Amino acid sequence: MPTPLSPERLAALIRERRPRWSLPQPFYLAPEFENLDRAYVYARGWLFAGHVSQARRPGDWFTFELGGESLIVIRAADGALHAHFNVCRHRGSRICLEAHGHAKKLVCPYHQWVYEPGGRLHTAKSMPEGFDPDAFGLKPAHVAEVEGLIFVSFASRRPPFERLAADVTPYLAPHGLARARIAAAKRYDVRANWKLVVENSRECYHCPVGHPEYTRLMSPAGEDERAACERRVEGYHARGLLTRRILGDGYHVSRYPTARADYFTQSLDGKPLAPLMGSLSERDCGVLGFIVFPNLMFIACGDHAVSFSFVPSGPARTGIDALWLVREDAQEGRDYDLAKLTAFWEATGEQDWKLCEDNQAGICSASYEPGPYSDCEGDVERFVTWYLRQLEGFARGQAAQDACAAD
Repeated sequence: MPTPLSPERLAALIRERRPRWSLPQPFYLAPEFENLDRAYVYARGWLFAGHVSQARRPGDWFTFELGGESLIVIRAADGALHAHFNVCRHRGSRICLEAHGHAKKLVCPYHQWVYEPGGRLHTAKSMPEGFDPDAFGLKPAHVAEVEGLIFVSFASRRPPFERLAADVTPYLAPHGLARARIAAAKRYDVRANWKLVVENSRECYHCPVGHPEYTRLMSPAGEDERAACERRVEGYHARGLLTRRILGDGYHVSRYPTARADYFTQSLDGKPLAPLMGSLSERDCGVLGFIVFPNLMFIACGDHAVSFSFVPSGPARTGIDALWLVREDAQEGRDYDLAKLTAFWEATGEQDWKLCEDNQAGICSASYEPGPYSDCEGDVERFVTWYLRQLEGFARGQAAQDACAAD
C-alpha cells in the first residue's frame, strides 16, 4: 500500500528534488497529488476562465469547471461581472446545467429558486414565515478582468490581481482583445498530468523535431535572420509596442518576432489570416506571449489570438480548452478562412499533446528517475519552482484556506 501523502512526506519529496532537475515520480503519478494540487495550486490563485465575449451583455453567463466544482460567471444589468458557485442555497442542486446561456435571472431547475445576476435570492416560493432571502444568496467567488480576459479564483480571500493587470495591460491593449470575438473553440482531453502539459509549454528544446511548422515560422536560421529580427524589434519599439519580458510572480509577458520579415502571423505559411486587431496598423507586430500559472498560455499575433487553458481532470488527465479570437467585425468566409485560422495551433497543439502523453507513459515506468534540464529549459525550472512554492503551506501543515495571499 502506498505511503499516505502527509506534510512530512511532501516536505521530504520537495527536499529530494534537485534544482534544475525534473520532479520525482510521485508528483506526476500519485493520486494524492490531484487533491493537493487542486487545493494549494488551482484553488488559491487566479485561473483563466474565458473571454469577455462569453459574458458581454447583461444576462450572459458561462460556467467554469474544476475538479467537481462549478462557477457561474455572469454579467449583471449594471455591467458588473460576477462569479458564483453553481450551487442552489436550497438543497444544493446545480443551477446552470449547460456550458453557457443568457438569462435575466438564474433559476434553479429543481425547485425554482430564483437569483439575481449579482447573487441575491429574488424568489423562493412556499417558504415559512420568517424566512430571510438575504441570508440565502449564492456563494460568491472572485472574478477579475484584464483587456477582455476573465479570471476567477476559488480562494477564500481575494488574491492580488492589480500588479498583474498593470504589467500586462500595455502589452495586450493594442490588440483590442476586449472587443474581439471567438471564432473557434476546441476541447482536448490529454492523457497526461497537467504539470507535464505546462512544462511542455514552457520550453522549445523539443521544437526542432517535435514542431516542424512552429520551427520554420518562429526560429531564425543563421546570423542574418537573427540580426534582422533584432532590427524588427527596434521597429516595434518605435511604434510603441512593448517587447521587454516582464517576469511576475506566476506570470510573464513578452513580444518577439517571427523568423523572417515576410512571416506576419502564426499561420502555416506565415501569411496573413484575418483583419488586423485593435489599434494595430502594420502586419509585422510580432507575437505576444502571455503566461499565467497554472492554467493559461495566451498568444496574440496582429490578426488573431489563441488561448489554451489547462485544467486537471485526474492524476494523469488534463482538459485543454482552446479559443481562437478575431476582430469583432471579422466574418468567416469573407475576412478569414476558419480552417486556415486554426491550422497552425491545431498542428502544434496536437503535436504537444502527443509528446505529453508519451512523457506520461515513460514516467509511469518503474525505471523512471528525474533527469537534468538543458540550458534552454530555464522556464520549466521557473514553473516547477513556482509550483513547489505553492505546496509549501501543506508541507508546513497549513490548512488550504490559509494558503492564499490577501490584498
